[in-house]
Amino acid sequence: MANPQKENGFTPIANEILDHLVKLPLNGSQWRIVGVVWRYTYGYSRKQHDISVSFLINALGLKSSQYRQVARELKKLLEMGLLVEVVKPDKNKSRGLMFQKDFDLWTDKSSGLKRLEDKLDQRDWTKNTREPLDELVHQDKQDIKANIKTNIVSNDTLSAKATDDDKQQNSSRVDYEAIREAFNSVCVSLPKVRFLTDKRRTAIKARLSDKKNPANVDIFTEVFNLVEKSDFLSGRDGKWGGCSFDWILKSENWTKILEGNYSRERSTNSKPNYTDTSRYEKQTW
Repeated sequence: MANPQKENGFTPIANEILDHLVKLPLNGSQWRIVGVVWRYTYGYSRKQHDISVSFLINALGLKSSQYRQVARELKKLLEMGLLVEVVKPDKNKSRGLMFQKDFDLWTDKSSGLKRLEDKLDQRDWTKNTREPLDELVHQDKQDIKANIKTNIVSNDTLSAKATDDDKQQNSSRVDYEAIREAFNSVCVSLPKVRFLTDKRRTAIKARLSDKKNPANVDIFTEVFNLVEKSDFLSGRDGKWGGCSFDWILKSENWTKILEGNYSRERSTNSKPNYTDTSRYEKQTW
């Protein structure tokens, strides 16, 4: 039975922020994203944190196929001014986010109005913006319907076309950047990946086409989580420090990780102290 206690760590939120935020017609997805930002900023007594879309997907327990939906909801929160992008993402670093606690700056970009709870018809705003995360967005569903109508062919032709489409998907639709961000967000104990070289892209394709493993991007997040949970691979036990992005992508190492060769529960004597924030940079509020 779960028994959470404040002594094990808590996230302080000013009541005045909650009083104003609950009056906004945010959808459930936007609330969840705000919750993650609070957890990794206020929860560690800091103003900002590196939070990429892949980081949000992992924290929310979603699938990598929902990347566009999460990115869309994050963009809306940035446009409204609830979140502030203090560091822009590029090849070398992830997006740095902070929560805008000055509620007078919360803005609806489409109307230019401030203080939505006082000046905006919430029913109309909710009707136009309440778009929960889904496996498929509206346009995706329309595209699927169109493909079904235009691809009514014989069974043999359809089977051959499906095989060709699968090969083309695997070679042209690999989201390398999402995989890089997932590694940097999950494997925080290992050196970050700054560049995706041709050699690394080839290795990623090989792991996606490996018959021993599921051919989808979600497998990378699973493997990265197994690596970070391992005291040996993460280097926490001090026995070895050679694990890296390139080492993980090697076929033999990849298989061993998935088969649980490096998995073990952490010692009960080394539970993390969530109330100790000394390892994070102190911020002046």
